[in-house]
Amino acid sequence: MVLLILIFGTLDVGMLIFRYTVVSQGARQGARQAIVRGAMSTKLTKWGPAAYDGTAAGTDEIAQAIAPFLGGLNLNETNISIRWPNGSNEPERTVRVTVQTTYQPATLFLFGNPTWAVSAVSTMQVTH
Repeated sequence: MVLLILIFGTLDVGMLIFRYTVVSQGARQGARQAIVRGAMSTKLTKWGPAAYDGTAAGTDEIAQAIAPFLGGLNLNETNISIRWPNGSNEPERTVRVTVQTTYQPATLFLFGNPTWAVSAVSTMQVTH
């Protein structure tokens, strides 16, 4: 029994690391998408400087741009937040993208069925 709990616990930790990796990739790719859609963007739709909050399952352009990088996650439970800390989407300003989802481990039912928040933040400088 102890061996089974250790094996399934190891699988749970692996799934948690997988989710964190996917969320990190989504935040990084979202920031990369946002830095080229600054105030000087002519060929792409401009993003910002208004804050954005939504789910990855949304139909708007931002959700559609980030969702392909979130494979393996439930997009309805994955939130995307984009902020411009300097209040502008001009070049040389920064953009901060946060992607957050939840994870419910299978083996922790012994301790009360917890749900963990998994999130990642990526901050980059607007280039165009």
